[in-house]
Amino acid sequence: MKYGLMIWLMLGMLPVVQAQEEEAGHAAGEQQWEVQAEAGSDALQDDSWLQQLVHYRRHPLNINQAGAAELSSLPGLSGWQIQSLIRYREILGKLVHVNELQAVPGWELSTIRQVLPFITVQDRPVLAEKLQQRLHGGEQAFLLRCAPAGYDSVSDQRYTGSQLYLLARYRYNYKNLLQYGITGEKDAGEAFFRGPAKTGFDFYSAHLFLRKLGIVESLALGDFTVNLGQGLIQWQSLAFRKGSAVMSVKREGPVLKPYNSSGEFNFHRGAGITLRKAGWQFTCFGSWRKLSAHLMEDTIEQGLYISSLLPSGYHRTVTELNSRNNIDLLTAGANLQYRQAHWHIGLNTLNYHCSHPFRSSGKPYDLYSVAGDRWSNYSIDYSGSFRNLHWFGELAIDRQRAPAFLHGFLLSLDARAALSLLYRQIDQRYQSFFSNAFTENSQPVNEQGLYTGISLRPAPGWQLDAYADLYRFPWLKYRLDAPGGGSDYLFLVIHTPRKNVEWYVRYRMEQKTEGPAGNLLPTMPVLPGVRQQWRAQCTFRPSPRLTLRQRFEWLWHKGPLMRKEQGVTAFMDLSWRPVRSFSLDCRWQYFETDGYNARVYAYEQDVSYSFSIPALYGKGVRYYLLLKYQLPERWAGSFPKKFRVTCWLRYGGFLRQEASGENKYDIRTRKPGQLQLQCMIRSK
Repeated sequence: MKYGLMIWLMLGMLPVVQAQEEEAGHAAGEQQWEVQAEAGSDALQDDSWLQQLVHYRRHPLNINQAGAAELSSLPGLSGWQIQSLIRYREILGKLVHVNELQAVPGWELSTIRQVLPFITVQDRPVLAEKLQQRLHGGEQAFLLRCAPAGYDSVSDQRYTGSQLYLLARYRYNYKNLLQYGITGEKDAGEAFFRGPAKTGFDFYSAHLFLRKLGIVESLALGDFTVNLGQGLIQWQSLAFRKGSAVMSVKREGPVLKPYNSSGEFNFHRGAGITLRKAGWQFTCFGSWRKLSAHLMEDTIEQGLYISSLLPSGYHRTVTELNSRNNIDLLTAGANLQYRQAHWHIGLNTLNYHCSHPFRSSGKPYDLYSVAGDRWSNYSIDYSGSFRNLHWFGELAIDRQRAPAFLHGFLLSLDARAALSLLYRQIDQRYQSFFSNAFTENSQPVNEQGLYTGISLRPAPGWQLDAYADLYRFPWLKYRLDAPGGGSDYLFLVIHTPRKNVEWYVRYRMEQKTEGPAGNLLPTMPVLPGVRQQWRAQCTFRPSPRLTLRQRFEWLWHKGPLMRKEQGVTAFMDLSWRPVRSFSLDCRWQYFETDGYNARVYAYEQDVSYSFSIPALYGKGVRYYLLLKYQLPERWAGSFPKKFRVTCWLRYGGFLRQEASGENKYDIRTRKPGQLQLQCMIRSK
């Protein structure tokens, strides 16, 4: 069956490569999200960057005026490409047309096509600076999303609420100068307007954010995120790690950003302000939040201590409700930076005070975890450019003076080649909250590593990307009872023979020390594990209204004790947009794996501001159907004429076959699919 699928898919790709017309989408974005899902990142819960892109689609960003922080919010741009554009503007002046981007070093056609819907070079009218003028004429949007969970009756009896997932959000945005909104979310299984949720939703979020009020660069009230340096002490907005975009290794963005997503953990609640004068910029903020945590009782000192935080946001069962918002976290921080045209340096500080102390579990790998009710982090970050070289980095210490540092550079070898290099060394004692640096571990701790990537454009329509990452863990880790390490390699070839065709082939191999599952021995041996992936994908647009996509992927995993698992998947996508007000997306996907270690991931189209990247293992077929429709004005007569209504309907699920014996499968009854509905009312 596996070989048959591969032959079928390859034959299906043959006629595709001969077609021509409109451009095909670039592959890097979806691959980056799949890597995030594979690493278990919490970034999938934050859709703030998607809301920003929707705003830029309606009101394109003027790249003749945008700074590095604003350009970093565009999809697919690396730190070197941003600096290259800024330097191009300084030397040759403003761009006359977006096609002039082809002359900017490092800006290849695939990048330009990816950012084209969100940018402009036309001068904007002078923005209103007075606060009272910003209160009228901005964009308003109200979003309502609901989806039944479909969990089984056994779980249903343990949950305090219904199966319905519910999200409601209102947002006002005046030219990105004034933003405010409120979000309410109820997860499946949580109560709604009864029991422990008498106020309605289990989670509420509200924000008020202002920009460019004289010396005040930004002012945040309510919920907001903080991004400092390269993420060693704190980075709460979207940031990718290793992936197909081999040059995207630098963290870049504004210090303060508004937060109105449904994730219940990775943000601050309070107030923050950024002041700018000439080349100086100063930011300070304060936050007080209630968090959920596992509390344990100390029978000797007769007190409670925190064994672990609970970032999931689920409050469905009695046990989860007992841990809901049971600790207080007070946070204060500041950033001072001086910036010139080609360099900057910044000082960062963070201080935490918790209502209960943290305490180590006592296990060897947890020896250096946060202890006590107070913690602090400090760092210096920098960046600079000289000709075709851009360098950046951050040096940090924590309350116990444990060090961590990260240094990197981006080098343009010529118009068709670029190189990235990043070295990080993070002490095993170093600890931080809400951090997200470019590391192999999910948190910057206990790691030394060297990453290098290269991107080549040897000929028109061809792109070759590759990286190699060598790392080691000087101390123990969870399920790793000795120092370990590994290596990670990726090779990607993208070819665009026509404007409407794009295909790529990708190979990735990771060798990493692992510990066997289960407590078989008091001290588990450290053994090497190898994971290899080979993928081929083709995207074809026979017309501007129709897009077809095919993928085949094969995966091998050899874990500890020489246990081998294989996985294979193949899918076909169809995306049809016959008119502007209607679209249809659907997928049929077959997958077969020997176990969870050989699981596969594939990005799926979902309702706007939502993500779907399921982990597929076992054997079966997955499918989904997504419909989007914008109601005509005559159908939306009950709404004011300045508003328009858009609706989404998504239905997806599995046709699954479960293993009942070695190399044998029994067909189970079809599992019910999941229905998701969304409606958005937005001003025109």
